[in-house]
Amino acid sequence: EINNIKIIKKIGEGHFGEVYKGIWNESTNVALKKLKSIESNDELEKEILILTELNHPNIVHFYGIYKNDNNIYI
Repeated sequence: EINNIKIIKKIGEGHFGEVYKGIWNESTNVALKKLKSIESNDELEKEILILTELNHPNIVHFYGIYKNDNNIYI
């Protein structure tokens, strides 16, 4: 779980959730996917596992999970 994120603005929306632009630790630009509903643990774990294994310059790098109030962001 990561902390110190400031959510700046919503930049998109899709079938599974909304995407926001944020800043982590006041220095790193991040994209945050806010889940529309709490996915089953299996689905969430599969998505996180895939993201942690990807390493390509054209794919977003996975830093962690951010929780804010009742919202979960990846």
